[in-house]
Amino acid sequence: MQNIARYFWQLCLFRAEPAHSPASPFALVATGTVYCLLTVVTLSIGRGFGAYEIALTVSTGIAIQATGLYILLIIGGVTRRFLPAMTALFGANSVILLIALPMNAYLAIVPENALHLLVKTLFLAALIWWIAISGFILQRSAKITMLQGVAMAFGIEMLTTMATYQLVGGQD
Repeated sequence: MQNIARYFWQLCLFRAEPAHSPASPFALVATGTVYCLLTVVTLSIGRGFGAYEIALTVSTGIAIQATGLYILLIIGGVTRRFLPAMTALFGANSVILLIALPMNAYLAIVPENALHLLVKTLFLAALIWWIAISGFILQRSAKITMLQGVAMAFGIEMLTTMATYQLVGGQD
């Protein structure tokens, strides 16, 4: 367990290859479960979503990310890389969610104050870091450039945000 956590941390630091991610359905389900649990906690604390909104948001996000990845891998002719790439995305996203969880909690619980701007800036930095990590994973998995990977990751994030906003609406 500690080795897999260390691997995902190294992946977030761009020091590990997504191809070295476990390529088994069990690893995909395990990392996907951790990702889902962290997302549930984040959405329930930070956004105040109920069970329906959380389920819709999580399933929509996973569906868009998995579909985008699979289409990209089809275009690159490397669909066999889907399991390790999706596992890497789940694992790295879980690390970022863990880092952002205290920020979400702070913004949701503490009344607006001067420190909010700093926390919001750190949260934005975590989002940008996640897009870079996701772009790195896409680049290495689909044989594309880093710029293309980041652009694809950004597009997936925007599509996910727009789709979930349309489905559950804004809760702010």
